[in-house]
Amino acid sequence: MDSIIDSLIKHILKNKIKIVTITESNHRSYTSHTFHFKLIKALYENKIIDTFSSERMGINDGLMIDYYLKNKLDLENLHKSLSFGGMGYYRIIKYFDKKPYDSYKIVGLEGDRMCFKIADRSPTGFVPLEYKMPKDREKFWLKNIKKILEKRGNLFINGYHLSKDDLIGKYLKKHYGEKTLFISMGALEIKTQILLIDRNLYPIESDFNRAIVDNKYKLKVENIDKIAKPTPLEKKYQDWKLVKVDKKNKDLTFRAVGCYLALYKDEYEKGIDLTPEISYKLASYDYFVFFKKSVYKEEMFF
Repeated sequence: MDSIIDSLIKHILKNKIKIVTITESNHRSYTSHTFHFKLIKALYENKIIDTFSSERMGINDGLMIDYYLKNKLDLENLHKSLSFGGMGYYRIIKYFDKKPYDSYKIVGLEGDRMCFKIADRSPTGFVPLEYKMPKDREKFWLKNIKKILEKRGNLFINGYHLSKDDLIGKYLKKHYGEKTLFISMGALEIKTQILLIDRNLYPIESDFNRAIVDNKYKLKVENIDKIAKPTPLEKKYQDWKLVKVDKKNKDLTFRAVGCYLALYKDEYEKGIDLTPEISYKLASYDYFVFFKKSVYKEEMFF
């Protein structure tokens, strides 16, 4: 892992990169987020990037994190305040708590739809920002990314929807060109949440979100191989590997999982193959970081 960080830092310094986007093997991958943590430290300590964000870190999430850091509040209480924002950022927040406050910025750039009760958990003196919730998540996210780049000139951000083919990535590629680095991550063994939905209760797949809100599903935490087989790319390596994307490998694919995989119970029992649905081409990135085993951790949202 450390040698890959070193290689990336050399590349970033050589090419004067100021924007880094990176995925995870899955949102609740402790392994992926450990890599992110080490990369962030290296970017900061080498004076490359001093502005940091995350997918699902809402505006008020970022403001609350900033409030805790600025006022030197007990970070243990931050656990109770953030229900979803800042995936894998707790170690990062603790790290920056020991650095000069004006030498970095952790900023939320998304809407707070997933954190609608944030006002009820706010520390004394913190006032959440009131604003209209966006209808288009990615457009709203991009608008705020534009603002922070104009103000700070650099940005590290982890999560999905940030590849060269996404709305945000296309903008970064067009306006910041060689100053942007797109990194993906993947693993041979991915353990995460699998939500099994009763087809009789929710006969239309678009109702999956309602089933989750209704808490009407069976939860399994296991390796996804049963329903999403490893790709040839993932089978190729046995240990940590930094893969540069080129013409020869650009069409190879890797699996990536968000917070969970939801599917019908009967499909799961029959052994449906979801690999095509959760596979992404290397062509959308500059580098691919491979590791063998993605360690699952339930609470990755503080």
